[in-house]
Amino acid sequence: MAEDKKVKLVHGLSNFHIALVEKDDGTGTEYSDVEHVEGAVSVSVTVNQDSTPKYADNGIFAVLNSLNDIDVSLATIDIPASIKKKMYGQKEVNGVLFSNKDDIIKEVAIGFEAKIRGGGTRFYWLLKGTPQIIGIEHETDQGNIDSKDAQLTLKFAPLRYNGEWKTELDSEIVKTADWFADVVYDEVTASALPQADGSTP
Repeated sequence: MAEDKKVKLVHGLSNFHIALVEKDDGTGTEYSDVEHVEGAVSVSVTVNQDSTPKYADNGIFAVLNSLNDIDVSLATIDIPASIKKKMYGQKEVNGVLFSNKDDIIKEVAIGFEAKIRGGGTRFYWLLKGTPQIIGIEHETDQGNIDSKDAQLTLKFAPLRYNGEWKTELDSEIVKTADWFADVVYDEVTASALPQADGSTP
């Protein structure tokens, strides 16, 4: 328990992973196989919530909070065509990727990790988000070459199955391959991770 209260210095970012949400309803949640996306540059998560003060006894008695959606933006060196086809339902013909007004955008889970100073890793899964269509930004080279990162913006919401929207773990035992083997979204998938003594359930 003392470890839970320890302040940790967290830095860096690596290992973006993605999985499609194939099912999410009252009976359960299912994901596609997890796929690694190279070139993690940055990620930002903004939780939107409504705060309503309740007044009593001539003052604020309590503040009632309710979760709205979650804004997520991430930047990578590039987003491969294989990922675009999965997320946006785009078709490819002879290497040409087609974006159509009727493409069906898929909900996805996004995972990533950061380092903990002194040892260990902080892992994350964001469990169900809808990606917005990716824009285009390029500019001419002017002496020094400066590449443009691919920007991806998503709206996340809690799972219908269990209400979870994020999972997070600080560990010196769990490795990258363990955390990203499957999307960790409930007690069963969390219990399948290596234990504190290094054993596997």
